[in-house]
Amino acid sequence: MPTISGTSSQSSPVSSTTSSAGKSLSSSDFLKLLVTELKNQDPTKPMSNQDMLNQVSQISSLQSTSELSSTLKDLTSKNQISTGAALIGKAVAGLDADGAVISGLVSSVNVQGKDIMLQLDNGKELNLTQVTSVAPTTTKAA
Repeated sequence: MPTISGTSSQSSPVSSTTSSAGKSLSSSDFLKLLVTELKNQDPTKPMSNQDMLNQVSQISSLQSTSELSSTLKDLTSKNQISTGAALIGKAVAGLDADGAVISGLVSSVNVQGKDIMLQLDNGKELNLTQVTSVAPTTTKAA
């Protein structure tokens, strides 16, 4: 297939440069390469329908993988918020940003960027990932 070999010689330096730099192609990069390939193909020897379908299928697969990854990140974040919310009213201990041990009762949960922060009753806050222990609070009978 002369069209593929001629086209692949144009795109080989791009892919080898990309792989040597340790980067991976995104779906938008792949789409740009496909459009460039279509613009530069020989009009007397157009890309076969099978080749076109294969490339469109690869784009669709990359897009689906990207959407799945985004959905999983969203679910992970919501799971962490739920985990933090389950700690409200419980005594926790952990390490602050400086590595010092802090403890207290969890009064609320806040999202700060990618971090889930537990607000403690003593005014301090603790990153959910830095919790080292959790204990139920004891209530005294009146």
